[in-house]
Amino acid sequence: LGCQYDIVHLRSFNKSLLRQVFKNSGFSVKEIKLSGHSLNLKYPYYANGRPRIQNYLSNLRNLLAEKGITELELASWPTWLANLLSPPYVAIVVATKTHRIVPAPNTNFRLESL
Repeated sequence: LGCQYDIVHLRSFNKSLLRQVFKNSGFSVKEIKLSGHSLNLKYPYYANGRPRIQNYLSNLRNLLAEKGITELELASWPTWLANLLSPPYVAIVVATKTHRIVPAPNTNFRLESL
């Protein structure tokens, strides 16, 4: 994905897993918005194993690229429409810190209310 480092650890998350990670870290999640679409990334899940749909999406992506549609412009599209072209690769999480992580003898750490 063009990362500047030689070794990178990438992880895929869905909304449910993101909520759980934040909860386990002492946060209360208020909102999760998936964004960041690209005409150059993999196809959305619904196109997996469907060559005809992938071909259609490829032609549509090429047409949009020829028209000069950028990632910035895709970000202004309704999410449902951008999701049809590519899966989101950015998650924006709005959360409130509700607990602090403190050391615990038997479990390495525990959450303590603020």
